[in-house]
Amino acid sequence: MKKVIFLLIINLVLDSMIINGQVVDTLIDNGGYKLHFSILPGKGMPILFETGYRDNIKVWQDIVQSISEITGAPVISYDRQGFGKSTIDSKCKSIKDEIAGLETALSKLGYFKEIMLVSHSLGGFYNTVYAIRNKEKVKGIVFVDASMACIFSDDVIDKMGLNSSLLELVKTMKQLPPLSPDIPVIDIISEQNVMRDNRWKTCHDNFVSEAPNRKGILAFKTSHYIFRDNNRLVTDAIVSLYADIQKPKVRSAILEKAYAHELASANDDYRKLVEYQHSYDDLNAWSKSLSQNGDLTKALQVMELNAKFYPEKTETISKLAETFLKIGDKESAEAYYKKAKELNLDNKNTTKILEQISKIVFVPESLQSQYIGQYELNKMPISIIRENNKLFLSFNNTKSAMYFVSDADFFIAEYRDEIKIQKDPDGKISGLLFRGLKAIKLK
Repeated sequence: MKKVIFLLIINLVLDSMIINGQVVDTLIDNGGYKLHFSILPGKGMPILFETGYRDNIKVWQDIVQSISEITGAPVISYDRQGFGKSTIDSKCKSIKDEIAGLETALSKLGYFKEIMLVSHSLGGFYNTVYAIRNKEKVKGIVFVDASMACIFSDDVIDKMGLNSSLLELVKTMKQLPPLSPDIPVIDIISEQNVMRDNRWKTCHDNFVSEAPNRKGILAFKTSHYIFRDNNRLVTDAIVSLYADIQKPKVRSAILEKAYAHELASANDDYRKLVEYQHSYDDLNAWSKSLSQNGDLTKALQVMELNAKFYPEKTETISKLAETFLKIGDKESAEAYYKKAKELNLDNKNTTKILEQISKIVFVPESLQSQYIGQYELNKMPISIIRENNKLFLSFNNTKSAMYFVSDADFFIAEYRDEIKIQKDPDGKISGLLFRGLKAIKLK
């Protein structure tokens, strides 16, 4: 009886919110812990948004409003256990337990029937488990650069060195049955994927090919957060799938609103594009894209241009310094770090780097040559190579200059912690020690 009264109260509150167009921000007591929900009330089948790794509902704030206005549906986002405003369930042992808790909380809110899902990154795992458990209720899914079990082959898992909780999560996902081919899916992946190789795309392509009602989209020139780089694309994908699974009359009404929204968006996007051209953000994004693609020479040129136009921006100055450090130009790096410190005297990170740079010592070439070779950390290959009389550490598709603070200790631009070179009892190089992990030198 209490549950019925609670649901009636919730529905009355949500109905009043629909009239007033207000957002419902609430904590649901889920028996020992609380889940935080943000709901844009509406009518019909709800749309549930699932965040990526360590994110909270704020990541969706630039997209949920337009989805709500176009579809008229209840649009729900929430913080997973331990993130945002949600607390942790001490009894939770697995992702299946988390999804069971989500189902309970949604039922308390009155959402226990048909539903459409949207997920980003690691949230893809959560959508998959939810859909497997609720095959008849889930009417569609939009994956946004989502994690899938097929990405994580055994050799990839070994190379990534996942922490115990993520490793357990991946193992669970690999043991689950496949997603039902009856559920329509739009699968959007970024062009610049997080793994920087073809594994991500190949996995998603294979997933899409397994059912005729799955559609794959490669989002041009986007990063992992596709909905930030191309909000319009993700919005259109969600709206089109939601419309497709509605009855004809409702579908027509949604598509009519979507068309009106598209007209307004096209004009607004062009205005933003004109404002964006050669802006600080534009140049910053350009240099970042060049860096990710390994073209550091051009990236530096764009960064220097950005620093010239916007000399007060500490972020650009610091990134310039880091990139110079990465390619082995210590003098330029030090000069820009000093400039960054002048702009922000309280930046402890910059202070630490300058201290490290001040400790750099000369290591004879005869000693450096002993360090050159192949190493392996949890089956991930690491190389030390020499280019232009400088030593570079190459790993995970990146390359960074090495700076010695003693004969056996060095640091690189990406990591502030020093890396120690280890020797065996005979004085021969045996490996590298970094943050308690040892990379073994291969013969």
